Amino acid sequence: MISIPRIKICGVTQPSDLEYLAQSGVDTVGINVVSTSRRFVDLVRAKELAELAKTLGLQTAAVLMNPAAQQITDVASLTEWDFLQLHGSEEPEIAQHCQGIPIIKAVSCNGRPGEFDLAIRWLARSYPSRKTEAAGSGSRAISTLACLLVDAYAPVHGGGTGQLARWDLLWPRPPQIVGVPMILAGGLTPDNVCSAIIQTRCDGVDTASGVESSPGHKSRKLVAGFSQQAQAGFSATVQNSNP
Repeated sequence: MISIPRIKICGVTQPSDLEYLAQSGVDTVGINVVSTSRRFVDLVRAKELAELAKTLGLQTAAVLMNPAAQQITDVASLTEWDFLQLHGSEEPEIAQHCQGIPIIKAVSCNGRPGEFDLAIRWLARSYPSRKTEAAGSGSRAISTLACLLVDAYAPVHGGGTGQLARWDLLWPRPPQIVGVPMILAGGLTPDNVCSAIIQTRCDGVDTASGVESSPGHKSRKLVAGFSQQAQAGFSATVQNSNP
């Protein structure tokens, strides 16, 4: 059964990293097929990593950024992905090419005007009960949106830059993104992830550079610390929400 990622490590490139990711409490890994990323892997490597991850009990997300329809088809057909993560300016109509695979849609949060407009359009297409102008008068096709991933603004690389999103703008939860699970990304490390969870009350966290010794190479020590601190943050959030 698919679960919304709670502790997700993105930009995995090394098969040898996967076993200790699973042992550390990570539940989902992101495999990056964006050619401009420092953590890019080709489709042969992506398939190898995804299938090994599945044998270890990890969920897998293929990370794409503004892909053409054929690229989505090629990636989606590689293996049984749990998620496709769309990390660019993709409109919800692109979901028709995603073969029913649940979508993690990335949006930025840096305080720029209108930066949640894209999220509004995705939510309008994903949840028919939402009455928004963004839905327009055309077809209300239902996408397979699983959750939003809120990251720092990084138009070239999409993510993995180590820049922080604006946590202060995420709680109280902006009305534009209420009612859908939110994964927080952007500059998260073992030192700040607990505070980030408590401050934003996110449903999951995602990091790439925050647990690396070099791009694409994950550090056992940093992964373990990140997972422990994330779990502490989620526990504290639950305790604080109880009367």
